[in-house]
Amino acid sequence: MDRLEEKILIIALTVLAGCAGIIGSMILPQFELQMFCYSSGISFLVLSIIFSVMVVRSFDKKASQPRQNKGAIWVWAVCLLALVVLAMGWFTLTWPTFIIIETIEAQFSFPPEATNAINLMKNVLGWFLILMALGLLGWAFVNSQRREEVTYPYP
Repeated sequence: MDRLEEKILIIALTVLAGCAGIIGSMILPQFELQMFCYSSGISFLVLSIIFSVMVVRSFDKKASQPRQNKGAIWVWAVCLLALVVLAMGWFTLTWPTFIIIETIEAQFSFPPEATNAINLMKNVLGWFLILMALGLLGWAFVNSQRREEVTYPYP
């Protein structure tokens, strides 16, 4: 199999995984499972878009400049694994945190000035997964484009 065919196969599989996650979120009965499938589906679709851009950009580079992509593959593997772990951790910890916040809000009366702080805390918790995923994808893209240089060679 040619390297281009392998790249196209990887893109097709990530698009398929993304679509499966989004379709799974429509089928599943529980809200938490729906959100997990939806976020993982979106993550896979974003990964496929980024990988497609990388493939298109590789066409512009000259064939006379050989480049080892082993480091880039590891960067994207770490990114994918970190996205899955991040999503699982976020869904595990955010749901009970929101329950605790709402229970405290129901039991105690806060002054109207505290409403903005409570809403800010809820928004930060709610958007944390998306912000971290975007940061992680940005890190992976930057580090996969960097040339591999050994700054301190082994003796």
